[in-house]
Amino acid sequence: MKFKLVGQCLTEEEVYLGLRPENLSLLAEKNESAIAGIVALIENIGSEAIVHLLVGQDKAAIKIPVPKILPQLGQTVFVTPARGILHIFAKETGQCLLTLERGL
Repeated sequence: MKFKLVGQCLTEEEVYLGLRPENLSLLAEKNESAIAGIVALIENIGSEAIVHLLVGQDKAAIKIPVPKILPQLGQTVFVTPARGILHIFAKETGQCLLTLERGL
């Protein structure tokens, strides 16, 4: 998945967006900030589940509470950054260029 950085950017190179699974929210339906992914694997870890997604050529994971209704393998779901910290990494070097904290 590709994003275009706008405004005052630190670099012109390609970057990666880094999010922890607990900093994503599963949406009931698509909205303007939604990222679509196909469910590839579900790990039930007690009171939570980690849902692994294929997002184009990339992979992502989201941590959700159980017994919330779990998506099915192969299902398209929508997620969005919810809260916590986002990191922007340089693709070539892996260096963290920027850390953003999104309101809780």
